[in-house]
Parts: sequence; structure tokens; C-alpha cells
Amino acid sequence: MVWASTSSVGFGIKGKWVVAFYCDNKATPADQTATFANIGSTCMKAGINECLNDLALEAHNKKRMIHATKPLKFDDEIARTLQRQMDQEESFTGALPAGAADANCMTNTFEQTDATKVTELVTSNAATDAWYDGMGEFNFATGEPIAPRVEERKKMYEDFTRMMWKKTTKVGFGIRDKWVIARYCDEPIVKAPTTSAAAWADFVTI
Repeated sequence: MVWASTSSVGFGIKGKWVVAFYCDNKATPADQTATFANIGSTCMKAGINECLNDLALEAHNKKRMIHATKPLKFDDEIARTLQRQMDQEESFTGALPAGAADANCMTNTFEQTDATKVTELVTSNAATDAWYDGMGEFNFATGEPIAPRVEERKKMYEDFTRMMWKKTTKVGFGIRDKWVIARYCDEPIVKAPTTSAAAWADFVTI
């Protein structure tokens, strides 16, 4: 759709289907990979990936709206610091450098394990969707993750909790290779309730 070498287009529709035909010079798979990489690089301004931050902020706030939770505000300093920390390591494996933690903030980390989708991280909501899906991994009646795979599911609902935490107001996002990290700031989780859905009411609206 955004391929620079195409100059003409036509559309067709039948039933629930719409098809677009783009003509002139088509993109090869290698060209497409290079284009996505270029989109990612052109998004970088003043140490911040603006495309990622704009898209992720919008996606986060749509999810928070579902749960009657105030929208987060983008903070450029949070995003810039996070991106700088992610770029410090020669080879990034998802862990931020020692001393990178902020007592007033908390982070979610997403790894795109599908190699064919890494180039789409800047232009997709894969990280936001994965963190939000953690809501379904917790049994609020028992206060425990759903068995089996308890530890894996515990991490997933903790991701959801950090994303939806009512007392955080600011956020910034960073990206490196196959990793996306969100940093939520203001009042982080000190001790989350684990007894029932009712006990979560002051912190997260389910």
C-alpha cells in the first residue's frame, strides 16, 4: 500500500471482500523487508521511536477505556531514557542494564518470537495485545493463576496488571530488534491484591 514504486491502483468488491490492485513495480520479499526496516529507522526522532510510541499509546488507552481507566499520557523523557538504555547493550536480550530500574516506574517486556513478524513490530499492536491477553490467565475467585503453566500465566497476568494499573499516568515505549518494552510511571504496584476481583477494584478494573 505504501510502496513508493507503484503509481496506480484499482479496487474491487464482492460480498464481504474488498481487493486492491497496485500496479507498476511490485516489491520483492527482500524489498519489503528493507522497506519495513526503513520505516522503523525513519520513525526515530530525538532518540524516540515516534511510530511505536504513537501506536502503542493509542492501543493502550483503547484497552484502558474498556475498563473505565483513565488514559495514559506519553512522556518523551521516559521514552527517550528507555530507548537509550535498550541501545546501550551491544547485544540486547530483553534485559535492561543494571541500574536502569526506576523506583517510581515498572516495565512490561515483549519478545516477538515469530521471526517473520519482527519487521512489523513498529507498525503493529502485538506487544499491547499480548500484555492485555494476560487478563484471562488469572482466577480472581481463588487469587491464583490458572493451572497448568502457573509461572508462565502469572507473568502474563502481571503484564496485564501493570498495563491497566489505575495509579500510573505516564508511559514511554522502546524497541530493539525483536523486543518492545513499556515503562509505566508515577505510582507503581507496591503490593497487588490477590484474593478476589473485589479486592482489585482500587487498582485495576476487571
